[in-house]
Amino acid sequence: MLSITPYRKMVNDRFPVASFSVHVPPHRVFEIACATEPELFRGDCRAQRTPENFFTSRSGGLLRAPAGQATYLLPPDQLRRFAGKRRLYYAIASYGDATGASPQLTAMPGDPAMPYVAISPDFTGRTLERPGLRRYETSDRYGGSPALLTWGGDSIQSPQPAPAPAQAPTQVPYDDGYPADLWSRGQDANDPRDPSDPPDPEPLSFGGEPPGYEDAPALRAHEQAEAYGRRSYGRGMPTPAPTPTASPPRVNQQPPRTGSGRTPVAEPPGAADPSELRGASGAYGSAAAPSPTATKPSHPQHRATAPRSAEASAAALEVAPFLPPGVDDQYDASEDVEGELPMDDSVDPSSLTIVDKFRLAQPTARFESGDEGYSCINADGEFNDPTHAAYRRMHFGLHWGLMQANQRSGSLGRILVACERRNPVRFREVFGPGRDELIRVTTAPTEEARLQPVQGSPLWQEPWISRFRAGGKVPEFQAAQNEEAIEGYFDTNLPFAAAIGFNSDRALAMLYDRCVNMGNAGGRRFVAQAVTPAKDDATLQKALQALKQDSVQSFLRSAGLPESASLGPKGHAALIAALRALPQSPVPLMTLDQMLEALVAASKGRRFEHRVQELRSSAQLSDTPRQVS
Repeated sequence: MLSITPYRKMVNDRFPVASFSVHVPPHRVFEIACATEPELFRGDCRAQRTPENFFTSRSGGLLRAPAGQATYLLPPDQLRRFAGKRRLYYAIASYGDATGASPQLTAMPGDPAMPYVAISPDFTGRTLERPGLRRYETSDRYGGSPALLTWGGDSIQSPQPAPAPAQAPTQVPYDDGYPADLWSRGQDANDPRDPSDPPDPEPLSFGGEPPGYEDAPALRAHEQAEAYGRRSYGRGMPTPAPTPTASPPRVNQQPPRTGSGRTPVAEPPGAADPSELRGASGAYGSAAAPSPTATKPSHPQHRATAPRSAEASAAALEVAPFLPPGVDDQYDASEDVEGELPMDDSVDPSSLTIVDKFRLAQPTARFESGDEGYSCINADGEFNDPTHAAYRRMHFGLHWGLMQANQRSGSLGRILVACERRNPVRFREVFGPGRDELIRVTTAPTEEARLQPVQGSPLWQEPWISRFRAGGKVPEFQAAQNEEAIEGYFDTNLPFAAAIGFNSDRALAMLYDRCVNMGNAGGRRFVAQAVTPAKDDATLQKALQALKQDSVQSFLRSAGLPESASLGPKGHAALIAALRALPQSPVPLMTLDQMLEALVAASKGRRFEHRVQELRSSAQLSDTPRQVS
């Protein structure tokens, strides 16, 4: 049996390793080849190979697995050369002897179904400078072996498909596995495709066959294997037009939080048409009838407006569109340098499902994108808002979609990578010939580089605005937005929530809202400053003494966090967790209700004050404690 399986599906700076488990008969030798494009495995593309896009372990000699199984680690110096690429395709070739007799390959050269390991857009290779990894380097400098750019697949060409033999007439009715009325169904009014396009096939249970590769069993098997353990976040469902309600028109205001008539923005993974999201009473995003509070106008966004007469105000109410709020003045999405908070092994990992997370994200979706949902656009609004700290001094670029992912932070780039992964054909159609430059710019390593024009135009100007609006109607792109909304802002903050004691739906929704609107770093900082008991040095020293720690550094070390001269947000969360574990805390600790009231108090006078107040008092959020994982 010949096979190769990666231990991880993505390379990033946190896990800068590409390692594989290989199964090869003990009597055969083998090599492992990697490339950044599947075409580079073809012999007729040898001239295009460089050490930056191709590698083979043959450079150090053919390998053998005496036990029939072995682990192979891609040399770190070679992995560093692949930084900036998006995928690392891989294949194994085995031979009967060292001369290359009787070759066998796991994939035909150039096969588009060739498996790959994803390379994170933020992978830079900097963490590969650690001394413990340098011993594996195979540099060609100072007399080392030069990089070899040929492999055993170069002499093997992919067979041309044979013409299909003529089929004799048969009486057996044709069945392609789809419903009999598939081609006679009417088109969804919200479907952005041309009416002449054929309908999409039914998706497979693990995410479906990628567009453009019909009947590709190898690719389908790879995608299913990749989806195992990873959530697909469903196919985004088109958002129906909002049902008119008794609420008055609004100007520069957030949409009502209840009874808007909008159905859930997408179907969460693993829950086909869940009843909880199909109109359950009181659920955010449900199609339930408006509640009495829905007739009250929402809080206005912070915009500088001159006094006007009642008649002028009424006229403006009838025509003014919804304005996305933009990020907070103190937005901070900087790289997390605090490390990971440890999680208690006793926490039940199934207590918070994808359906739960998706539902708790809905209030923030209403604040951020209103009824426009996935297609909502904010064209660098902060730069043009006189009330914002970024006015005429800082660009945040284009904001797109459900949670208004912005260009400067890199969240827009992460969504675009997911969009391209989910439907590369539709991605090419929507974003045109500049799609590769679009990905390259929005995933650049620095904030300023991510704000550069693409094909000569900033993303917050045409033609890009229209392209992104169209992209928001593509189901696979909606699912990509869901993926970033949950993994990028919800999952990453669950350890912080568990440590600080935010263990109710209301508390999780309030933390999530702050992290979306202020950035993960800014949201955690705002919450920690509001609820920490260590608001002064004297109280901090008293707490450290009770924990038998002589300094902040020693406490952070004991909590499994990187040492620092001061406590960051995660350090404060770890302090709260440690004090709560004592039989009696020497300093007063807030209850959950007190912490949420502290968030309300801390939001006074801030542009997001109304959001915190509404989440705190909403009857649609539960205060029942749950275990957070």
